[in-house]
Amino acid sequence: MDRLQIALALVGLALFSAALVYFFVLAKGAPHGNWHGTFVTPSGKRGALHLEISRPRAKRVLFSGSAQSCIGSPLSEPYDLVGQMSGADSSITLSPRGMRTEGEPPIDLDVEWHDGGLTVTGLLRDDFAEIGVSDAINPDHSQPTTVHLEKGDDADYEDACRSLSG
Repeated sequence: MDRLQIALALVGLALFSAALVYFFVLAKGAPHGNWHGTFVTPSGKRGALHLEISRPRAKRVLFSGSAQSCIGSPLSEPYDLVGQMSGADSSITLSPRGMRTEGEPPIDLDVEWHDGGLTVTGLLRDDFAEIGVSDAINPDHSQPTTVHLEKGDDADYEDACRSLSG
């Protein structure tokens, strides 16, 4: 190896190490904070999603928080949120708080964050009592919904839910 190859290898190793420290030790790459966005489900129902993600602790790739959604009406459903970072791609699980419908399953979402925004994709639905009965009929049971979220506050989410009453 000549000196140029050695220098390039050292620079590459330094950049890789800096990225590891930034994303995984300092958790700077985690999409923490207050996020909101609106969406339309595959069946045509309008809704809003609100995520409050805590900053992961140093040396951890797991994060937690809370979430709420309103689909088809201004009424919100609260969830506990847990997730795992993996580079720019992550996953989160929303677990219902206070089971509104017996047997309501958790919601698994894929998460990507980029340029100050989050994109989540998964099965977002509001008719859990019908699961198993109309899976073939209702596209919300089989087709994912994508939500683009941006930084905001509780009022942004509340305004989006209020707009569903009209």
